[in-house]
Parts: sequence; C-alpha cells; structure tokens
Amino acid sequence: MSIVVLESAITGTPVLMTNTCGLNEMSGENGAITVNPDSISIANGLKEIMTSNEELKFRGAKLKNYVEKNFIWSSIIKNYVQMYKNIINISNK
Repeated sequence: MSIVVLESAITGTPVLMTNTCGLNEMSGENGAITVNPDSISIANGLKEIMTSNEELKFRGAKLKNYVEKNFIWSSIIKNYVQMYKNIINISNK
C-alpha cells in the first residue's frame, strides 16, 4: 500500500498509480488512473490524466471522497465498532 497515493488523494489531487501499490479499488469510478509499472504504461497514463483540467478536478474530488469514507480514522473506528457489535451479537445467540 502506498501512503503517497492516500496523501495525494485526501488533498483532492488526481492520482496516477501503478497496479502494484495495493489500492486498485481507488481506480476507475473512484478517480485514480492505474497503469502497469513500466515506462510506456506510465507515459500513456500521464497523457490520459493530463487531458483536461475539469477531468482532473473531478477525479481529485472523487478520490478525496473515497479516502474520507474509507481511510480517515473516524471512518475506520466506525467499522471496528460495527465489527465488535456483530461479534457480541453472534456470541449472545
């Protein structure tokens, strides 16, 4: 997992990442562009990501939203609380 991808995304910055960083769920509809870790793929990804300022803003906003929902401590804590509630409910049955 690349912390740099998360740090960029939380600021609303568009992200070009390789498919080896462990955050593939951030690509596509969640905003990031994912490429293979080779020079040709990275060059093509840079060309794609630099096509439009409006597209970059849109992608950056989607990424920020995704990170806020999935990686901010308050979101993570809610998930843990729910997990523990589920465990308690199962053990009480």
